[in-house]
Amino acid sequence: MEDQLLTLGRILGAADALWRPVRDYSGPAPGNVYTMRQRYQRSGLPWGAAGKTDVARKAAERSVEKLAEKGLVDVFHHHRAKQLDVRLTTKGYAEARDFAGAGSLAQAWPAMQQIAERSTRPAKLLTDCWVSEVDLVGSTEKDPRAAFEVKITPVLHLRYVVTLSTVHRETRYALTSLGWDALAHGRPDESSQELCSITAGDAYQVELRAMFARLSVSSGGRHEIGSIPLPVHMGGVELTESYDPEQIDAPAEAYAEVGAE
Repeated sequence: MEDQLLTLGRILGAADALWRPVRDYSGPAPGNVYTMRQRYQRSGLPWGAAGKTDVARKAAERSVEKLAEKGLVDVFHHHRAKQLDVRLTTKGYAEARDFAGAGSLAQAWPAMQQIAERSTRPAKLLTDCWVSEVDLVGSTEKDPRAAFEVKITPVLHLRYVVTLSTVHRETRYALTSLGWDALAHGRPDESSQELCSITAGDAYQVELRAMFARLSVSSGGRHEIGSIPLPVHMGGVELTESYDPEQIDAPAEAYAEVGAE
């Protein structure tokens, strides 16, 4: 059981790192984040990558296969590369958060409501849907902003909320159509189970930091440029009726609908 808790914590930590704000557009992180988000949504994250020994690779496979049998992860095999990809299921996502003590959907709900209260629907301007983190936390200091980022991570992962920054590292948050629908259905119940595991919690933190580090390293050659940063001066930038902030992970041509007077 301990190896499965460790694996759940690692998968959640790596996946959560993908949805945290990208604040620095000067390096490879935006492109790497974009690429890995696309991969995670399509087939999950690489697990048991090529280059490991057969014994280590088989052990990694057995661990995730046991989780798959319990309905906690989806497994995608890539036989030529001798590796597999894994992605948390809805059930696995909820249990992994509980086991890792990484915050629940219910705990993130007030932060999502804060964004809703500062948003305007229907959105006609960028500023109607993209809310500054400084307005949300009431401070320009780093620690309160970092705490809010951690608190809202569960709904970032679910794509209820998305985040973008300007080239000056001003981060903003926006509710997607999924987020508005979730709010309309009401706050979910908090888990009544005491599931927190030191094994899963430690694995989560280690993998979260490791993924941050990997996302910051250039892989060389051609790569995606990533999501387009928000304009520094957002006043007056108009939107069409079909605009959804979730388009930040769509191809660049999706932004042709966004224009300024």
